[in-house]
Amino acid sequence: MFVIKRAFAMLLLPLGMVAALIIVGLVVWWRWPQSRLGPLLIIGATAGLLFGSCSPGANLMLRPLEERYPPLLDVDAQEYTGVDYVMVLGAGFVDDERYPLVAQIHEEGVMRLVEGIRILRKLPHAKLVVSGGTRKGGRTNAEATRQLAIDLGVAPERILIANSALDTAQEAEAFEAMAGPGASLILVTSASHMPRAMQLFERRGLRPTAAPCAHRVIEGQGGGLWPNATHLRKTERAFYEWAGRLFVSLGGD
Repeated sequence: MFVIKRAFAMLLLPLGMVAALIIVGLVVWWRWPQSRLGPLLIIGATAGLLFGSCSPGANLMLRPLEERYPPLLDVDAQEYTGVDYVMVLGAGFVDDERYPLVAQIHEEGVMRLVEGIRILRKLPHAKLVVSGGTRKGGRTNAEATRQLAIDLGVAPERILIANSALDTAQEAEAFEAMAGPGASLILVTSASHMPRAMQLFERRGLRPTAAPCAHRVIEGQGGGLWPNATHLRKTERAFYEWAGRLFVSLGGD
């Protein structure tokens, strides 16, 4: 199921969709040269690519996801006395000891961990939960993140790992098995991923408090109208997360 979901999500990414539309448009244009459909498909795909590659278009799609939950800027230990866990969701990892851990762990994973540690230091009673498995042999995402957390000063006894989860639904399941039904936690993940993560954790009856980080749409960093790859990556993230939310809303994992 995990592989099927990832393959389906890849088909929905902008570059794949644009390429498919252009190919279909060229075939239609070649087969039926008098039809307007072929040129319209090519023009529409090109226009969509340009729109998603500039700041206004990318931000329009990504901003509603990132602004769904506000950042957890102020953390009062007395307010969160009943919250015993700060969970940092995995974001990808390449096991290659030729590089430092901050290079092996996806950059958003590093940002998530730093935010999780910041919150953890405000809650001396809480434990840090790091997650993320692997479909290959060797060290898991969770194990690498745990080691980086220790290197950054977190006591080993304060860290718990969920190292078999391959996606967000499995991370929610692993946390419930660890902490028990209805457990409270502070959930740390990328701002664009937070709405889908909250859906999945709340659906299991858990009580997460959102702590989004790694924002990509920041006021004052517009980037202008000229298309570039940075904005296209934001559009890809928006497509991926909107598709994921729809899938979860329809009852999927």
